[in-house]
Amino acid sequence: MAVTERRISPRYLVSCAVQVAVTQDGNTSVYPATSINLSRSSMQLACKPDLISAILRQPVLPHTCQLEFALPGYAQQFRINAQVLTYRRVAQDALVLVVQFINMEAEQEALLVSALDTQEKIWPA
Repeated sequence: MAVTERRISPRYLVSCAVQVAVTQDGNTSVYPATSINLSRSSMQLACKPDLISAILRQPVLPHTCQLEFALPGYAQQFRINAQVLTYRRVAQDALVLVVQFINMEAEQEALLVSALDTQEKIWPA
């Protein structure tokens, strides 16, 4: 029996630097991460434990952060608010963080969709 993905939108294999801003008690700290894959509504990131620790210190659920990144080959800088969905450890000092975009402006979403159409699709919708 074949396994099928039940995704709203396709995932794209995109590797780019991502700056993840985490705000806690009025103070914002920025952590580096790298995208693993991306869709029009979410992103999977490779990160270090200090980012996850900062996110988990947020006193309010759901945990949130702000992502800033540019897709390979594009000058457009995206700044998108995100909600943390899950994370998992893949090695002693390496984790995978999955976030869902929230409150994205329509213009940014349209630019993201247009840019993703040029990337390698890894999972269809």
